[in-house]
Amino acid sequence: MKEIMVVKRVEEGKVHLEKVDEDFSCTSCPLKAVCNRKDASVKVRKPDFEVQPGDEVLVEIPEGLSTKLSFFTYTLPLIVFVSVIVTFKSLGFSDLFSFLMGLLSMGGYYTALKFLDARMASKFSPRVVKRVRRNAPPHSSL
Repeated sequence: MKEIMVVKRVEEGKVHLEKVDEDFSCTSCPLKAVCNRKDASVKVRKPDFEVQPGDEVLVEIPEGLSTKLSFFTYTLPLIVFVSVIVTFKSLGFSDLFSFLMGLLSMGGYYTALKFLDARMASKFSPRVVKRVRRNAPPHSSL
């Protein structure tokens, strides 16, 4: 999926972007019915070409990004949680102990996910493809 965004700030190695028209990007999003995101900004790696605040740029978002992120953030931890509880319960442990082990396994999962996030960021991160329109410098009226 590709979107047009506006450069708000340029820092060393990073560019802060905001959506131009939220409705344009939200219409094709599979999570639009449950999303209540008001802040439509994102921080991405600085492109190889020069960008300045106010420039409109074309941003490419990897296909299926929201589905993959939802799976890794919500579905897989739930599967781990339930599997651990069922496993410990079937081994004869108490409900409380099984539940606590399930919580502990989710803590371990999210800790591992945090460390893997940096390695997987290049696959899942949006990237600036090209500049669509350069910000016109303000006119001085004398």
